[in-house]
Amino acid sequence: MLLCLTLVALPTCIKVGTPLLLRPSPSSWSVVAVDLQAHTIQLRQGQGEPQPFQLIGIEVPRDRQSEAEAIVAMLTRHGRTPLDVVIIDLPGDVDGGIPVLPNETTVQEILLADGLVTYEALEELPDRWQMQFRNAEFAARLDRRNVWSQSSSVQ
Repeated sequence: MLLCLTLVALPTCIKVGTPLLLRPSPSSWSVVAVDLQAHTIQLRQGQGEPQPFQLIGIEVPRDRQSEAEAIVAMLTRHGRTPLDVVIIDLPGDVDGGIPVLPNETTVQEILLADGLVTYEALEELPDRWQMQFRNAEFAARLDRRNVWSQSSSVQ
């Protein structure tokens, strides 16, 4: 069943009965720490306590972990770049997170497009993000970047 509401002439649709919950979050988040081996990023909202989020939609090869973490640090200027965060409720104690940079690109998209990580399909990930992440990975495959440099074919 699809429930649609119109608020200020903008349609908002929610599929009733879906376990996915998206919560809007203010844009005052900053990166505190990144641990891509554990697929987590610690974010702080304003002066609050750091909160862990699972970086969903990506798989990080061990040999690219430190390079990917360095890219995240550079992108976020070591915590000085304010981020928006799409928060996705996941089973367990840690919510999923999609950190969005000021230019509206996600951290996951950049890592995928650079070929430093691979796309990991996740049922809880909304279609919009799945498509963006797949497209970013496809671009890396076409250009044979990093993990795709030894690939013989693009699928």
